[in-house]
Amino acid sequence: MLTDASANVTDIYVYEAFGTLIDHIGNTSNNYLFTGEQYDPNAGFYYLRARYYNQTNGRFVSTDPWRGSMSDPMTLHKYLYANANPVIYADPGGKMSSISASATIMALMSAVTLTAISNHQQMERAYVGLYRSGSLNTNTDGRLSPYMAYKLGSREWAKQKKAAKTKVEEAVRKSGCRGNILYHYTNEEEAQDIVIFQDMYTSSPHPGRPGGAYATDIPPWAKMTQQELRKQFYFSRHRRKSGDVSWFVVLCNNVEPFFGSVGNNEWVKNDVAPTTPVNAVGCARNAMP
Repeated sequence: MLTDASANVTDIYVYEAFGTLIDHIGNTSNNYLFTGEQYDPNAGFYYLRARYYNQTNGRFVSTDPWRGSMSDPMTLHKYLYANANPVIYADPGGKMSSISASATIMALMSAVTLTAISNHQQMERAYVGLYRSGSLNTNTDGRLSPYMAYKLGSREWAKQKKAAKTKVEEAVRKSGCRGNILYHYTNEEEAQDIVIFQDMYTSSPHPGRPGGAYATDIPPWAKMTQQELRKQFYFSRHRRKSGDVSWFVVLCNNVEPFFGSVGNNEWVKNDVAPTTPVNAVGCARNAMP
């Protein structure tokens, strides 16, 4: 994890064992990555002082300037990184694994590993904090999918879903809505505009799909991800991948022409005008990860 001066988590990095970056959550420009060492984006390798390290194959790109020790055959390999065991060892100088320099470092590394395992709740809070700040965006970064099940089951995420449900119930109660409740998923700006202007843009008809304004009866606390929501309702490949559904609008279906069900949890308000009136009683951030 990377933090700012106030110890707030700004970025999370996930690596394979030998240092290949497989996920980065956050927007901070930073070249000090795997084991805190400097990555050279021009060379595509890590600069480890005595020589460069190729993280894709777990080997140095040039021979070891240190001849090694006959009593430790592993050190005689001229290209090996961290004794071929980067989970425990490191090679910050490009000459010898840190474990060979001091047995104390091995104990320290083990302690750090155990601490990281015991602090899984801290990692959970970090994910939630990044999401709330906008640094974690499941709409545009499909690489986050391995974490979806983890976050869906977390207690923190359960709180987010409960909060979304409470907001909907309060908005419906204050509005006195007597129609069925529907939801329209979109970006923050458009969601707020719908609530302010009380209308929605309509779409043109397509084969097998009528024109009009679309909504769904799937609530923002449903057991699904934003990516799954996009795939269910968007037809274009681009919008299925990156369409923004990070916010939702609560719609009271009591304004003519009414929304009618067209199946697949989808509802449409048939209207040939560019916009159609709606009763938008509130909006909030989508609780789906």
